[in-house]
Amino acid sequence: MITAVLHGILAAHLVHAHNWLHTPSRSTLIASTTYPFIQRGIGDIHAQIGPDQRIAVEVASGHGGDHHIAIISGQYAHLAYEKDYMSWIKDYVNSAPKSINEAKSKPRLHWCVGDNCNGVSQLSGVVSPGNAKYCNNRKKPRKSVYAYHDNQLNNDIHVYYDNPKYPWIVGAVRWRQVFERPVDVDIICLKVPYKQRLGQHMMVHWLWNGYYDAVDVNVFPYKIPDNEIYGKGNGKFTYKRIDHCQFIQPRKLFSKLRDATYGPGECKKDMDVIYPEIVKYIEGSSNGEQSITGKIGINIVPARKPVEVISQHSDVRNIPLFYDDNTPNTKLGFPKHFIDEALDSSVTRVNGKETTGPLEWFKWKQITNQHDNQRCRAGETKRTTVLKAVSECTWKLNKCWGIAVQTNGNSENQLFGDNVYEIRLCTNGARESQNGWRTYEKRLPGVQGFTNPVGWTDNNHMVQKISFGSNFVGGWKRDNGELFGSRHGVQMGWSCKPVMGRVKLPPINGNKPGYANEVVDEDTWKVLCNGKPNKWELAVPNGVYVVTMYIEDQTFQVPDIAGLGCIVENTLVSRGYNIENAGTHTVNVAVRDGRLTLSSYYFDPKTELGAYDGGRYCGSVAWIKVDKLQDSFERAWVPNSGQKEYWHQLEMNNRESVGVVTMGLPGMSDYVPTKVPYRDFEPTCAMRWFFEGGYDLTCEKGMRYWTGRRSGTHFENMYRDSMRGQNLGSFAFKDENQFVVWGHYEQNKQNIGAIVSVSDRACTDNGCPTDGETVCGTIREVDAIHEDKELAYHIRPPMVDCKGATGKYLRVRFPGNRRFADINLRVYRHNANLANPKQIEFNPMVCYGLESRVPHETAPEFLTTVDPQDPMFYSTCLVMQEDLTFRPIPGENVMPVDTWAFGGKCLDCESWAGNKNTLTHATPQWYFNEDCVPCKQSSPPWTNAGPPTPTAPPQPNGDPTRPPTQYPVVVPTPGGMTPTMKSPVMNPTSPPVGSGTEIIVRCAPWQGEVCSCDGGVLYYGLRKVDGRQATFEELLMKKYITVNMKERGVSELRCRNSDIGGDPLSEIPKQCFCVFGGNSNPSDPTPRPTPKPIGGNVETIVRCAEWSNHMCKCSGTVYFGIKWWSERPATYEEMIRQNHVVVDMAKKGMNQIDCAPYAIGKDPMPGQMKQCFCATAGGAAPPTPQANSPTCKPPTAKPVTGGGGSGGVTHCAVQG
Repeated sequence: MITAVLHGILAAHLVHAHNWLHTPSRSTLIASTTYPFIQRGIGDIHAQIGPDQRIAVEVASGHGGDHHIAIISGQYAHLAYEKDYMSWIKDYVNSAPKSINEAKSKPRLHWCVGDNCNGVSQLSGVVSPGNAKYCNNRKKPRKSVYAYHDNQLNNDIHVYYDNPKYPWIVGAVRWRQVFERPVDVDIICLKVPYKQRLGQHMMVHWLWNGYYDAVDVNVFPYKIPDNEIYGKGNGKFTYKRIDHCQFIQPRKLFSKLRDATYGPGECKKDMDVIYPEIVKYIEGSSNGEQSITGKIGINIVPARKPVEVISQHSDVRNIPLFYDDNTPNTKLGFPKHFIDEALDSSVTRVNGKETTGPLEWFKWKQITNQHDNQRCRAGETKRTTVLKAVSECTWKLNKCWGIAVQTNGNSENQLFGDNVYEIRLCTNGARESQNGWRTYEKRLPGVQGFTNPVGWTDNNHMVQKISFGSNFVGGWKRDNGELFGSRHGVQMGWSCKPVMGRVKLPPINGNKPGYANEVVDEDTWKVLCNGKPNKWELAVPNGVYVVTMYIEDQTFQVPDIAGLGCIVENTLVSRGYNIENAGTHTVNVAVRDGRLTLSSYYFDPKTELGAYDGGRYCGSVAWIKVDKLQDSFERAWVPNSGQKEYWHQLEMNNRESVGVVTMGLPGMSDYVPTKVPYRDFEPTCAMRWFFEGGYDLTCEKGMRYWTGRRSGTHFENMYRDSMRGQNLGSFAFKDENQFVVWGHYEQNKQNIGAIVSVSDRACTDNGCPTDGETVCGTIREVDAIHEDKELAYHIRPPMVDCKGATGKYLRVRFPGNRRFADINLRVYRHNANLANPKQIEFNPMVCYGLESRVPHETAPEFLTTVDPQDPMFYSTCLVMQEDLTFRPIPGENVMPVDTWAFGGKCLDCESWAGNKNTLTHATPQWYFNEDCVPCKQSSPPWTNAGPPTPTAPPQPNGDPTRPPTQYPVVVPTPGGMTPTMKSPVMNPTSPPVGSGTEIIVRCAPWQGEVCSCDGGVLYYGLRKVDGRQATFEELLMKKYITVNMKERGVSELRCRNSDIGGDPLSEIPKQCFCVFGGNSNPSDPTPRPTPKPIGGNVETIVRCAEWSNHMCKCSGTVYFGIKWWSERPATYEEMIRQNHVVVDMAKKGMNQIDCAPYAIGKDPMPGQMKQCFCATAGGAAPPTPQANSPTCKPPTAKPVTGGGGSGGVTHCAVQG
C-alpha cells in the first residue's frame, strides 16, 4: 500500500488556483493530486440513495477544460490505477448513444458565492424548486441555483448505460468549464444506479487535469428518506481513528500534552471542556462552506523513539518534547510556537522555586512618589510580586499611573523580594485612605533636546535625507550603492554592494517625487554579506530619531509584505497587514553607537527562509529620511541591575534532565484552553528588555511625539500632514507600528541577549558561577512567527533545548550591566514523566488535541505511512467528525484490512489482534515478532496465476479470481509462499525475491525503422530533446503509445504511425524503445532473449535498493522515488511519473549511495516509502543488484514474476 493522505469531510479551505469538490467526499475542498484518489478511510460513506434519487455533486469552477465523472463499482476501484483507465472512461462516454444524453434534461447548474449570479452572461437565471431542471439536493441546500444558457451545454455528456467492455461503469459525465470563477461551483445532478451484480458500494470518481476525488455512495433497491441521504445525525460529534498517522504542523492546540499509553481519555476530557466552541468551529466549515479552518482532532504519538525506528528518522517526531527538526525537506517538526501550550502539563513541566538577581531599588525610588496607608481607587487587582507589577505598569505606559501594594506590615526589603502580594494597577491618581496599603506613583524625569515635529524645517533641527534614486533634488543626498564611507558631507554606505533597481509601484496620488525613481532592490537582502544580512549605515550623533522610509515589494507589484522584514536599530518598521506595508513608514529609534543602521530579517538563500511562505525580508527601499527628535528616550519605570549581571533561575525540586526551556515575554498571554482562539498577542516595549540593556531600559510606544507628559497622537499622521508640500503624503499609509524589537543583535555589542544554562550551583547576589555549568544556548535573535497566513508577524517566546542536560538549577543570565528582563520562565523535562507500561513491548505514548493546519495539495493536514522504520507508523490520528449513521450493507466489511506484515516485518499477533478494531478509547500499540507467523489464515485474493491483465476489463459476471473489495487490499507475490500455506491478505511490505531488472533498449532511433521486441512492450514517443536523442525517461514525460507485442502476436514492428496504430505527438519526430521485464508481461515466466540494440543505445535499469536506507551500488544514474504503486512495487516507469530525485553518480564521484533522503539530499514524496533504481547506458554491464539480494544474472536467469498485477518488475530467481 502506498502512503496515503486521508482527508475527511469537515475541513474547509480556500485554494485559488485549482479545482476541487465541495461535495462531502474523501477530500472535500482539497485540491487533491493523489492519483487516482485518496484512499478510502475506515467506514467512509458520504451518501446513500435508492431508485430515482440523486445527489448533487458540486465542483469548483476555478479553471477551464474538460471535467470527467465516472460512476463505478467499488468492487473494481483497483482498475482506476491502470494506465488505460482514463481512456476507458473516455471510450465509455464517447460510445454512449446520443439519445440517452441527459445533459439538457438534467443540466449542469451553477451557484455563485453570495447566492447572487446577476451579471454573469453565461447564465440564464434562477432555477426554482418544482422546475424539472432543479437540483439542489445537498445537506444544506443553496439559497439560489442558476441555469446555463443551452448553448453553454453543447459539449456536456451525461449518460447511464451498460457497456459490455466496461461492465463495472454504470454512468459517466463530461463537461467543459466555460468560465473561471474559483469561489463558485458547478452542480451535477447524479443518480447512482443499483446493480446487484456490482454490489452496493459505488464510487463517484471525479477527474480534472491532474486533480482527483471520490464520493463513496451506498446504493439500495429502495428509496432512502431525503433527510438520510447524507446520513442520519444525532447532533453530536465523534472521533474517527486513522492508524499509522500524524497530524503535521497543527494550526492550533486545544489541550496540553497528556499520557496516552493506554488511551487518549485525558485528551478527550480536555476537548470536552471546549466542546461547545469546537462544535461551532466545525459547523462553520462543514457542508462545503468556504472558510479557513482545518480538521479538529487528537494526535497520539510516541513519547520516545520506538525500537524499530532508524536513526535517520529520529527527529521526525511530531511531538513537542523538542523543536529542532533536522529534516528540512519534510517540514514535519512540531511548531515552536505551540511548545508552551503543549508542554505545560504535569507529565512534562518541571516545578521548583524561582528567584531573581539583585536590582537597584534605591534608584527606582528616586523616580517614584510614595503614599503610605493609601490605595488608588481604580484599577485591576491581582496577586503577584512587586517586581512583576512594576514591570506591567511600565509597559502599559499611560494606561497605568502607579501601583498600590497591601504590605501586611512587611519591610521594603521584603516587598522588593520574590514574595507575592495583593497589588492594584492604578489607572489614575485618585486615591483613598486604606491602612496596610502603600501606593507607588510614577515620577519619571523629562527628556532633553526635544524639538516639536509640528515646527520642523530643514534648518531648525538635525535632518538627513538620503535618496537611493538617480536624481538629485533639493536637500536630498544620493546614495547609489557605495560601501560605507564619506560622501556628500556625511558618512554612509553599505557593508556589501547592494542590487539597484527601478520603482515599479505607481504613485497613489499625483506624480512620484524625484527622489523615489530608483530603489535598493529587495534582492539586496537575499544575498548574505559575510554570512549575515546586508546593512546600510549613516553616521549620526547618539539620540532618538524619527526614521521615515519608502518601501515597496517589487515581486508582487502591489502593496504586500514589503515592510515586515525591514529593521532600523533592531526595531520593526511595519507590523501591519498587506495594505500597510508598501508605502511610507515612520518609526522612532534610539542610536547609541554613532551609526543608524538599516537591515533586514535573516534570509537563507539555501532554504529561502524569508520568502513569502517563510517570512521576513525587507522590500525595495527608495529613500530614507532621518530627523532627530530628542537626546534620549524616557527612562522605563523599572529597576535595573546597575553594574551587576542580572539573572533569573529555577531551583528544581529534584535534579532533572532538562529539555525545552521557554521564556515568555510581557504581552504574550498564556494559553487559555476554554476558548478556540488560543492566545492573544500584544507587542510591548518590555519585550526589548530581554535582548538589550546597558542604559535606562527604554519603554516607549512607537511613533510618539511630545506635546506634554505622556500625551500625543499618532506621530506619522502629524508628520505626513506637515510634509504635504513635498509630495511625501502621496506615499503615506496608516501604520500602527509600535516599538517592537526585531531582528538579530550583533555579537560584538555589549549588554546583549541571554545565556541559558543548567548547573548544580546556584546564582547568588555575587553572580552565577560558570564552572561546571552546561550552556544550553545563547539567545541574540528575535524569533518571529506570522499569525496563520495573515502576514501579521509577532514574536515567539525565546526558547532553547537543553537536550537532556542534568542539574539542580536552570539559570537564565543576562550579561552586561543595567539589565532587567521580565520573563515567564518555564522548564520542561527532556522526556515526559509517564507511567511505565505494564507490557514491555508497549511504547509510552502522549496525546494532544488540535486543529490541523489548513490543507492544500502539497501540505495535507496529516500523513500516514506503512514503513515501520518511520515513527509516524506508531502514531494515531483521531479526527472529530459529525456522528452520522448510514444504513448497513449486508456482508460489507467495515473493519480495516487485517494486515499483519509491514516492511518485511510481521506484527506480533497480540498486537495485531488488539489493534484491528475501530474503537477510539484505546491507544493502538504496534510491535513486531521476529518469528513471522501469519496472524490470520485466509485465501489468496486471487489465484496463483496472478491478477487480471490491465487491458482486460472484468467480465459482466465479475472477476472470479478477485473478490469484491470495499477497502484497499494488498497482494502477496504469487508463488512467494509454499503451496501448503494459505496466503494471507497482506500489504506489499515483504521484500521481493530479488533485485528487479528491466532491460530497456532503443530498438529504433528513427521513424520508419524496424523495432525487434519479441515478448516485450514497445514504447513509441518523443525522439529529440534540445537537439539530441531523447532518453527513455524523457520519452515518458510526453505523450506516447505502448504496444504489447505478445498480445498483438508479433515480434517486430516498424516504428511509424501506421504500424503502431496512432500518433502520440503530431508532426514531431518519434523513436521506439523496447522494454523487456517489469510490467511487460508479468504473467509469463518464460525468459526471452534481450532485444538487439541499435547502435549500442541500450539502457539497463536495475532496482538497486528495494527499501529506503538500503545501499544502492551504482556508477551511472540513480533514481530515487516511491516504493509502492497501486499496492505493489512501483516499476521504473511508474516511479518517475511521480516526484523523484535524479543523482548523477559520475559527477559525485561515487559508486554507491544510501537510498535515503539524508544521502540523496531531498525527499521527493515525504511520508512515503522509497526505492532506488540504477540506470547505465551505452551497452555497459548492468549495475550491481542490491547487496543482500540473491544472485541475479539478467536476462538469462529464470524470472519469477513479482509484485502482482500490472506493475511488478520481473525479479531474478534465487540461484542454487
